Amino acid sequence: MAAASAGVDGGSEENAPLTISWVASNTLLVTSVPDEHRARAVGTTGNVYAVAMLSSAGVSGVLADGVGVLTVLATAAAVQTIAGGLFLVMSRRTSGNA
Repeated sequence: MAAASAGVDGGSEENAPLTISWVASNTLLVTSVPDEHRARAVGTTGNVYAVAMLSSAGVSGVLADGVGVLTVLATAAAVQTIAGGLFLVMSRRTSGNA
């Protein structure tokens, strides 16, 4: 199902990882927030994502000019890897599987 909705631009496969992670994080959010707070939590999370994407685009461009594109990409990959590991650890602790 996630593969079928892999891209907003007509099914582009390059957007699949982003779509899958977005669907997974929203599913976890929706299932963990009480009904009376769900709309506020989803709206707030969407706004945080939008601000993060906007600011990271500007910051990464400035950094790429200063330290080089490869350094910025390597740093971004390291940050994503660490964030993924932290997510796994934290999600196991909160679900009681640890």
